[in-house]
Amino acid sequence: MSTSRLPPVTPTMPRRTNPSNNGVVKTNHPKRKLHHPPQPNAPAPSTAALPIHKQPALLIERRLLTALSLTLEQALADPNLTVKIQQIKALLYAKRFLEVFEREQWLDVYAARWVPSRVLAFREIFAEVELLERRREIADILGRDGADAGGMDGPQRVVCLGGGAGSEFIALAGIVAQRMEVSDEQDTPQESSTDPLEVHLVDIGPYAPLMDRFAESTIPRLVTASDAITGTFHQTDILSPSAEPLLRSLLHRDSSAPPPIVTLLFTLTELFIQSRPATVAFLQKMTILAPRGTLFLIVDAANEEASAVSVGKEGRSWSLATVMDGVLCAMPTQTTAAAAEDTPAPGTRSRAAWKKLEAEDSKWFRLREGLQEHYPIKLENARYWLRLYRRN
Repeated sequence: MSTSRLPPVTPTMPRRTNPSNNGVVKTNHPKRKLHHPPQPNAPAPSTAALPIHKQPALLIERRLLTALSLTLEQALADPNLTVKIQQIKALLYAKRFLEVFEREQWLDVYAARWVPSRVLAFREIFAEVELLERRREIADILGRDGADAGGMDGPQRVVCLGGGAGSEFIALAGIVAQRMEVSDEQDTPQESSTDPLEVHLVDIGPYAPLMDRFAESTIPRLVTASDAITGTFHQTDILSPSAEPLLRSLLHRDSSAPPPIVTLLFTLTELFIQSRPATVAFLQKMTILAPRGTLFLIVDAANEEASAVSVGKEGRSWSLATVMDGVLCAMPTQTTAAAAEDTPAPGTRSRAAWKKLEAEDSKWFRLREGLQEHYPIKLENARYWLRLYRRN
């Protein structure tokens, strides 16, 4: 496992540093790829055919695209960029993922082509489900249930599983930037606007150098406060038993901080394809490790081919969203110390482990009018399903 601590962002940080100075340790790469690829069987529509919002682009969306354009300007200026994108697409469509993601020289090309669209979609999703605005709600629930709410004023930890390409990190920075803008305009502190955000990005690919660039160049163009959002990249295979110590440390709740937030965005389908038993085992282990009040956001493609799962002897197909409701909401809660050792304690099976807070079976993210003008490569819409759960 390789872990790279990204420094707190400041506007004066250099554009690029040697990753070795940030504690990046090179290791042998596991066999499984975690971060999501684009759907291999879905032909990309032309830019002219993309439906768009009639509403104009938001200021923060334009700022996000500008910051990404500047960070990735070297890749965008590559005269062979189109050829390289087509080579990557061919490998992705053939599901030869490791041939793309184990080659560091292609990661900038991948980021230039696919990260901006993901950033725009993720920022909108985070805002719509109020992912960072539920601290008081969780404290009230924990207190009402007789649990110790503990400290809720410390840094908010967000664990992004499959987030190595940086889309979640940059989208979260966009949310933080928006909150600070509102606070400045009103000349009064907005609730939670000053709470530091501690983002942990977990992936199997060698994304540390790319993440360093985003931390040094992209984030400071969005957020000027040096401690408002920090990021740490962890290179590991979450489906491997060897990942448990890392997961345990990331999901552990400090006494002065709120419960963590976990995201799994456009990654779950790939995990199920790789190994359904290992994926279910991972979800069970995460449930045991997650403290009460943990939020778990899952988003994935809402096309039938990608999200259909055969269940039972008859092989009846169910949507992956429905399967997740069954797996997580039917799983008994285990909140005792005995549960941490996989030994259910008496009296701990009275209710489901997770409560479903938000659900969308099919929803579109659509580009707002004028956004394409701010980025030189085609941006894409996304049709997705969504679940937001809270640990009971």
